[in-house]
Amino acid sequence: MKACLSRQRNGKGQFFGPAAVIPHPDERFDEMYVVDPSGCYIWIAGQSMGYGTFWANGKKIRAHVYAFERKYGPVPKGKVLDHVVCDRRLCVNPDHLRVCTVTENILRSPLTNANKETCPQGHPYDDENTYRNGKGRNCRTCHREQERNRKIRIRSQAMEVQIETS
Repeated sequence: MKACLSRQRNGKGQFFGPAAVIPHPDERFDEMYVVDPSGCYIWIAGQSMGYGTFWANGKKIRAHVYAFERKYGPVPKGKVLDHVVCDRRLCVNPDHLRVCTVTENILRSPLTNANKETCPQGHPYDDENTYRNGKGRNCRTCHREQERNRKIRIRSQAMEVQIETS
């Protein structure tokens, strides 16, 4: 069993009391997830922003990063880990992760606008119904409806002004 000794310090930085045995981070880590039938290692300990968190070597680290680095070594600078097998933030199975760029990770997400096939009202984003401006894609059907409603509103306001002045 890998372990280290830890002792408390008083206000002057001096050790006091009996030494406590603290298990090695690898031993603590293996007690903080459960394996589900799909092969995911589901983190059951601390969480932040949907990801598991783990204290190791005096630092708080995302649990899936710790699992990956424990098996494969450090994540290269400028790269991130992507849950490619399961898309579950709480999964810490290192075999469900791959190294990629931030851009690749974002574009693979089903939540990314680039991957959406319909507008919020359900109209298709296809060549016929889609136009682009400097901010992204827009739905022609929704735009026509907005313009129609805007013109109706302007006409009704003009009618109210005419009635008031008569």
